[in-house]
Amino acid sequence: MFKQLLEFQARNEKTMIYEFKNIQAKIDGNYSGLKNKYMELASHLKALESQVASMPSSSKQPMGSVKELKIGS
Repeated sequence: MFKQLLEFQARNEKTMIYEFKNIQAKIDGNYSGLKNKYMELASHLKALESQVASMPSSSKQPMGSVKELKIGS
């Protein structure tokens, strides 16, 4: 009986190792995919920043300020 228990544990250990390797591979794949998407997004943002920086400024106000809106009178 003890021998059967040890054999069962050995089989379970191999199964667990196999499952953990599969999970690790999935995590690695997801990480790589997310990293690629992040890099692509960063590249697009950099391109947008350079486009905005190269646009002629039509406003005399400093960046981040908003014109005051007068209502009524």
